[in-house]
Amino acid sequence: MPVGAILVRSDREAQTVLAGVKGRYRRMNRNVITLIIGVLAIAIVVLGYQLYQERHQKSGVDISIGDRGISIEKK
Repeated sequence: MPVGAILVRSDREAQTVLAGVKGRYRRMNRNVITLIIGVLAIAIVVLGYQLYQERHQKSGVDISIGDRGISIEKK
């Protein structure tokens, strides 16, 4: 077998191995990006819900009559 054929064969094998490694990293990078986007989406939903709850709290005065008498609380 000529030396050039051995070099071509090993070069092709190296390219095949490198292509497999690059493919794994691409898949892993996509998974990491998907995870980050998911976490950010959940954080936005949670913060939006907290903001909604804060803005829809009733403000004013709460007057209640119970066994202990009348109680007045400012909200």
